[in-house]
Amino acid sequence: MIELPRIIALLIVLSASYALGYLIISQESWSGRLNLLGYFTILSNILVLTLMIFYLFNQNISGPIELATGAAIIVTAVVFQLFLKKDLELFGVSLVVADINHGSTALLYILWFLLVPSPSLGYSDLWAVIPFPAGYILFASLEGLKREEPRYFFLDLKNLGMGPFLFWITALAGVFLFLGLLLIFIKMEIALFSTF
Repeated sequence: MIELPRIIALLIVLSASYALGYLIISQESWSGRLNLLGYFTILSNILVLTLMIFYLFNQNISGPIELATGAAIIVTAVVFQLFLKKDLELFGVSLVVADINHGSTALLYILWFLLVPSPSLGYSDLWAVIPFPAGYILFASLEGLKREEPRYFFLDLKNLGMGPFLFWITALAGVFLFLGLLLIFIKMEIALFSTF
């Protein structure tokens, strides 16, 4: 019998491949396709997809990488739902793809994360949630100085100014750290509960 985490991983691979594939195919040029790689949403979904493929092929994934991926995909979903979705007119396939990239992938990944044992994951692994978003913030901030339209309004140093920009970076770091702590706590509680 196939275990539930493998079924979830397979669902993620199928849905994320469809959603990312649709976005790639729908671009009119190679520059448009490459431009997609500049979005945190796309990068975090690619990260989830890659980890699930590794998992399905029985490759070991470290607890800190699972944790960092979980925090990234949750932030992707939350930021989109709270701040970005209202500015988009989505319908049809585009709406389905947006819901996969910013909703179901996050929910399925967190369910998978909580079901798969990670005995070595602990509070000392919290640091793992910072490098990916920090690297992305550096990239997006520098790129935003050259772009006419920034990728995300909260990383627009040119128009926000240093004070509000630092506020958003600090808030994002706080969100990532909070999510990391929450995920570690829940995972450790599940592990503790399952030993009884």
